[in-house]
Amino acid sequence: MIISQTPLRIPLLGGGTDLPIFSKKYGGIVVTASINKYVYVIIKKNIKGGIRFTGYYNKEIVSNVSSLKHKVIKAVLRNIECFKNIKNIEIISLSDLPGNSGLGSSSSFTVGLIHALYNYLDIKTDKKNLASQAHFIERQVLREEGGVQDQFISSYGGIIDLRITKKEIVSIKNFKLSPSIKRELNNRLILFDTNIFRYSKYVHKKTFSSIRKNINKMKSLLMIKKIALRNLNNLKKGNLDYFGKSMDEHWELKKKYGFKITSKKIDKMYETAKSNGALGGKIIGAGSGGFFTVFVKKKSINLLKESFKKININHIDYKFTNSGSKIIMSIK
Repeated sequence: MIISQTPLRIPLLGGGTDLPIFSKKYGGIVVTASINKYVYVIIKKNIKGGIRFTGYYNKEIVSNVSSLKHKVIKAVLRNIECFKNIKNIEIISLSDLPGNSGLGSSSSFTVGLIHALYNYLDIKTDKKNLASQAHFIERQVLREEGGVQDQFISSYGGIIDLRITKKEIVSIKNFKLSPSIKRELNNRLILFDTNIFRYSKYVHKKTFSSIRKNINKMKSLLMIKKIALRNLNNLKKGNLDYFGKSMDEHWELKKKYGFKITSKKIDKMYETAKSNGALGGKIIGAGSGGFFTVFVKKKSINLLKESFKKININHIDYKFTNSGSKIIMSIK
C-alpha cells in the first residue's frame, strides 16, 4: 500500500498573474504558501483485477483505463509513459477539506496521484518533475484553464516565490520569513468557508473569455502584479498591516477582472469582516464561492472569529507547512 500526502495552499501575493493569458505578455509573480490540510491518495494492487477508484463523490470499478470516467486518473495513466502498462490497481482519494474550495485541491490530487504511482513502480522522481507533469496533465491534456502555482506549491511546499517568464519558464525559490513574522502572519490571516459551492473550472473558463474581450481587465492584473512586487519586502520586514491593507486593494481589482467573482452574500461576509477588525481580504482561487481569507488587526482576531460564528460561518484552523507532496506510507 502506498499513501501520498499533498498539501493545499493559500496564495499570499500576485494571484491571477500566473494565468497564461497574462504571464505570456507581462510575466507573472505569485507568493503562495502550503498549509497543513491535505489530499491523500492511497494506491494498492487490486487482487480482483481491473481498476477501482473510490473518491468523495463517486466510485468506479472498470476493467481497463479506457472505461474510466475520472478524467485525471484516465489522463495520467494514458499520457505518462511509465504508467501506461499499469493494470489491476485500486486508487482511493481522501481530503481534509472539500474540493472546489479555491485551495488548489484538484492539483494537489494530480500531484499526489503521480507521486504515489511513481512510488508504486519504484521509480524515483523529484519535485520539479511532479509539478511539471501535473501541469502537463491539467493544462495540455485536459485543457483546463488556470495558472501554474497550484501544481508547484503542492509539489514543493513551504512559502515560495514563483516567477513565470513570458516564455512560460517557471522558477521557484523559497520565500524566507523569520519565525516570528511567519507565526504572526499565520495567526492574523484567517481562513473561512463561504459555504458556497462553485465549479471552479467553469468560472476560470468564463474569466479567461472575459479578459480576452476586455483589455481593461488585463490592467487590473497588471496592478495586482505591482501590489505583489511592492509587498515582497513588506512581508519580509514584518510590515504586515500594509500587507493586509493591500489585500483589500487586490480584492477590488480581482472583482474587476474575474467572472462573477463575488455576490451579495460574499460582499456581506466581507463587510462583516471589515467591521470587526479585518484590514483586507479576498476570495481564494477562481472566485464565486469556496474559501475566503481575511487579514485582521492583532487585537481583533477573536472578535472577528466570533462575529463569523454568529452568522454560522466557521473559520478553519491551519498552519503553514514546510513540506510539499510526500509519501507517508510505502508497504510492498
